[in-house]
Amino acid sequence: MSDLETLNRSVIGALIHDISFPLDAGPRSKLAVWTMKTGFVLDAIKRDRAPLNDAKERTLLRTQSSIPAETTVWIGRFSGSGFHAGGTDI
Repeated sequence: MSDLETLNRSVIGALIHDISFPLDAGPRSKLAVWTMKTGFVLDAIKRDRAPLNDAKERTLLRTQSSIPAETTVWIGRFSGSGFHAGGTDI
């Protein structure tokens, strides 16, 4: 997980600080894998229901950076206020 964070540090930092930059295929791909990893982690926190992804998909993401088939990662800009995954108003 640390390697994914390191690979994406500059891209995530630019996005957080609303800095305009080209998001080419390479960084976009790495960001998508980081996003899926983050989603898997947040999903694992909810222990009162079955996980959205199975063990095979989690292993492929961890070992081969392989996003599950038929998965779409949407990257967009949000300028309002809302809730993050922990349910805290931001």
